[in-house]
Amino acid sequence: MIVSFGIRDFVLIERLDLAFAPGLTVLTGETGAGKSILVDCLALLLGERGDSGSVRAGAQQATVTAEFDLPPHHPAQAILAAHDVPRDAPMILRRIITRDGRSRAAINDQAVSLMVLREIGAALMEILGQFDGHGLLNPLTHRRTLDEYARQILPGGEDWPQKCREAYFQYREAQKALIEAEKTASIREKREEELNHFIAELTDLKPKPGEEAELVQRRTALQQREKILASLASILAEIAGERGASGQIARAMRTLSRGGLGAAATVADAASAALDRAATELAEAESLLTQLAQSDDLAAGGLEAIEDRLYGLRAVARKHQTQVDQLAELLENLTNERHLLSQSTELIAQKSQAFKLVEQKWHQAVAGLSKARQMAARRLDLDIARELPPLKLEKARFTTKLEPLPASEWNDTGAEKIIFEVATNPGSSPGPLNKIASGGELSRFMLALELVLTKSRAADSLVFDEVDSGVGGATAAAIGERLKKLSTERQVLVVTHSPQVAAAGDHHYHVEKLVKNGQTMTLVTPLSPSQRLEEIARMLSGAAITNAARDAAQALLSQALLSQAAKKTNNLL
Repeated sequence: MIVSFGIRDFVLIERLDLAFAPGLTVLTGETGAGKSILVDCLALLLGERGDSGSVRAGAQQATVTAEFDLPPHHPAQAILAAHDVPRDAPMILRRIITRDGRSRAAINDQAVSLMVLREIGAALMEILGQFDGHGLLNPLTHRRTLDEYARQILPGGEDWPQKCREAYFQYREAQKALIEAEKTASIREKREEELNHFIAELTDLKPKPGEEAELVQRRTALQQREKILASLASILAEIAGERGASGQIARAMRTLSRGGLGAAATVADAASAALDRAATELAEAESLLTQLAQSDDLAAGGLEAIEDRLYGLRAVARKHQTQVDQLAELLENLTNERHLLSQSTELIAQKSQAFKLVEQKWHQAVAGLSKARQMAARRLDLDIARELPPLKLEKARFTTKLEPLPASEWNDTGAEKIIFEVATNPGSSPGPLNKIASGGELSRFMLALELVLTKSRAADSLVFDEVDSGVGGATAAAIGERLKKLSTERQVLVVTHSPQVAAAGDHHYHVEKLVKNGQTMTLVTPLSPSQRLEEIARMLSGAAITNAARDAAQALLSQALLSQAAKKTNNLL
């Protein structure tokens, strides 16, 4: 709960320090005295936007500070931890608005963003009024309110909203994975066609590592074909021609065989053997050279075939942006890729099956959440119906409407829109809370909602800004009694013009506007019992306080004390 509140240089307030206690605190004062300024300051601490118009004339900045006393397991503690904000005790919120309109926020003296301040503020305090667009009057809050109430009253304590959120995000992930797999399948078909073409082309080409260098070498040789052939012809002529070495050796061997060396026959035999060996070597050389001259490499069409092969290999390499020597490896890689693509059909089947299972889980969570909401809505309507007669709304009806959404609009919040509706007259059709009820009725409906929802709401401090506007007499007294009841569960601060509500308070502050040294300023003063009596008498009679007004004020205070004592006795019994 809030324990202290400080304001510096905000609009008409130069310096103000207030202390707050548990129970019901009322703030009263003349219209225009500045009661709404206090509410505006609290709203700033909860993350509302501020502007330079908030800074008091002559000051450079406005500062609003509040201390909150929180139990160790208060929801705000987890939010502080999530944002790495020190968890000091008490917790201090500070907001500064400068003359140039800039704003700073801090929690426990650590700077934070407005988003973090709003998140913390929502866990600490709620500000409610007839024109409040953020609380129960905002239809966008009705779903969260019903879900919080369901967690409070339904057996088992299952967190269906959380289950639905988790299942929905799993569903979305599975859906995304399936869509990606299907997109891949569509691309896969086109890619598979390309791969089939490329693989067939490379398979027909049969590229081999090192083939390009070999072909270049052979081409270089073939480009000198005529010269090589002429050289071969000359060499062969020297070996096997008419006067070639082979013929000469043959003639020499014939001459030796006739025995022309006489007594040197032994030498002749050795010489003949040597010539025979030479003839054999020459014959082998002639054979090799003849084969070379007649080989395909030196054939008339050999150069053209090599040029065609080189062109084909290089063209395919350019198309795939690789080297000729890497074409064989490319063929292997493309073949492997085609094999992997052939398995993508199985992947789609797996993703599809996973998606169906997650979708089924999400639909089960949606159904569970809808059932929990239906049960909670019936209970909420009955609970609020019991709170309406004490607030003089006996003939009014409150209905929690669950409006089903088309399946295409289901999301992490479920399958229905939640709307709080009311009917204020018998026979009239229910309509949205913020459009049907009048000012006074609206205030009482909101009070009834807070009374029923008090245990399920996160904030343990409530601020009612003229929630009793437009009502008086017995109705105002009933509102005071219900605010008093609500203050036994949560700290309640009320800005009021109703003497009946003021008399129900445990603590009473008076707000007034004064002119001092030519400057208008707002003062807030805690009232003693006698001052409180005078203030309630003023609220009853106006500027001229009569004894009759004092008697009536005393009667209201005594009645409030008696009512409080009676309730304490009943609780003890």
